Amino acid sequence: MMVDDSVAAPVVAQPSLPFPLGKARAADLNLSPADLSRVKERAAAGCDVLGLRYTGDIAVGTRFETLARELGDAFIRVEFPGRKHSTLTAHRQQEGVDRVLAFFREKLLSG
Repeated sequence: MMVDDSVAAPVVAQPSLPFPLGKARAADLNLSPADLSRVKERAAAGCDVLGLRYTGDIAVGTRFETLARELGDAFIRVEFPGRKHSTLTAHRQQEGVDRVLAFFREKLLSG
């Protein structure tokens, strides 16, 4: 979603595709090299990415580590203990919902 300049407040909640079967797929952001380059450019220019997950969610694989490595400080991690999955719906964490709403307010209403 960050490839498009109109996206100002990207949020990833428990990113689980492609399914993390094996080390490479567990870390895969499912972006082409050109798209990853564009995402990194936007992050370097100040477009932060908010990510939410449960630390024990095996469906997320190691994507948060990949995001942190590729985006640096532009990747904002919000992690909850446990092995649940859906941080904003079925296994809702109110803190996560509040963080997303605050992120949207900051990024979309400022300016």
